[in-house]
Amino acid sequence: MVNVFRMFGMMGPERIAVGGARAYDAAAIRAGGVRGAATDIDALASKGNRSVTVMVWNYHDDDVQDRGSPVELVVAGVPAERATVTHYRVDEQHGNSYAEWKRLGSPAKPDAAQVAALDRASRLATLGAPRQVAVSGQKVVVKMQLPRQAVSLVKIDY
Repeated sequence: MVNVFRMFGMMGPERIAVGGARAYDAAAIRAGGVRGAATDIDALASKGNRSVTVMVWNYHDDDVQDRGSPVELVVAGVPAERATVTHYRVDEQHGNSYAEWKRLGSPAKPDAAQVAALDRASRLATLGAPRQVAVSGQKVVVKMQLPRQAVSLVKIDY
């Protein structure tokens, strides 16, 4: 959870609109949660000085892991020919000290090696190295497989 707050802190000062076909309505979530066959895939986006940041999640009330769902982010209005995309992820394998603690056997008193492993797992992780992409028609397209119960932050600098 801490890394999700770190992601929020990396977002720009001006919120921008997002759209998507898999987002649950907030009133429906309050009334009945996310318990249907489909997960809630939704996003928040913001912009700063020469950057756009999109936080996207794949959530369901049933804490079940799976391969997730394909997600395609299309960010329009990027006034450049090239951009740098940095992709951060919190899931079972990235930026998740709780998952690491469970993998270690849930130790009540972690030893020095376990503490070091938990420290490494607690860091906000990127999904690969930042990469340069072409901007086509002022659009940047980022495709990903977003596991269930995961959060990604995609930062586009131009």
